[in-house]
Amino acid sequence: MIKQLMVVLLIMGAHLAHAASISGTIMLDSTWHREIYLSLINDFDEMNMASDDLIIGSAVVDSNGQFAFNDLILADEDRIYRLHVCKQGDPVSTIVIGGREHNHIHFILQRNASLVLVSDKGNALFHAVELQGYPPNVSLQHLWELQAAWKSSKARGQRERELIDATYWQQLMAMADTCSNQLVALFAIQELEWQGVLEQEQAWLASWLSQQATTSIYLEALQRQFQVLQWSPEAEGSMWWWGAGLVLVIGIGVLLVLRSRKPSFVDLGSLTLKEREVFELLRTGLSNKEIAATLHVEQSTIKSHINNIYTKLEVKSRTEIMDLKLPTKV
Repeated sequence: MIKQLMVVLLIMGAHLAHAASISGTIMLDSTWHREIYLSLINDFDEMNMASDDLIIGSAVVDSNGQFAFNDLILADEDRIYRLHVCKQGDPVSTIVIGGREHNHIHFILQRNASLVLVSDKGNALFHAVELQGYPPNVSLQHLWELQAAWKSSKARGQRERELIDATYWQQLMAMADTCSNQLVALFAIQELEWQGVLEQEQAWLASWLSQQATTSIYLEALQRQFQVLQWSPEAEGSMWWWGAGLVLVIGIGVLLVLRSRKPSFVDLGSLTLKEREVFELLRTGLSNKEIAATLHVEQSTIKSHINNIYTKLEVKSRTEIMDLKLPTKV
């Protein structure tokens, strides 16, 4: 029994040795619920989503603004996490984006890592928060600084705005190219996507993707997105026309085949009585002159009847007339 207990304690100790921790300080006034929530974000699209399903833990914020998550069992690889608070009376999953009441912060963490949020007491909530402990978050904060500088930039006109935007996009691409942490690079690329830049930078994105030696759920999502980008409206339009042309060619071919095939039995109901007489004589092998003499009419009249027979029975020669099968003897 004692041995079994020791084994259990050793296992628990091993798990705790690999547990992550998150702690820090956040300044909350009386309008905020004194609890902070931790969410796991498995897709960049979830960053601006609010759902109870994303929440994986919570901690009490004391009167000094301090909180701590201890013994967290997180994924082995880097993942995106979010801390958020909510107003008194609001649903737990409420997310406020932008403004003084921006109530959340995203960061990168994994098993064995720790994170400390150091906030400026002169700023409420997550404004002017420094992320300490896990190195990739230093690069992530640099990305946020670039973003904040771009958002606060003022332009005198359209030309200057275009130059400011282009500079920001170049900074993001340079960060993605040089950052040693793939997930931070993906944050920069996602910002480019939100800016609507990736579609015109497909060659650069293809080069970046080809250099990635490891994969993740976030990289796989970007690869799927890149496949969608490659399927441009122009390509889709050209493929549509190509497909439509192929269907048209096949359809014409089938029609020609069907028209070249005569039914086993021909229906003579469309022929007049005189055309039926000419038809019978044609099947005996008589020439136009012989048919005209037999029916006591001019050869021009016989030619007219034959043309009508060809049209109505969809044939092109006397040989085809001879090959037709009749249901009954006419």
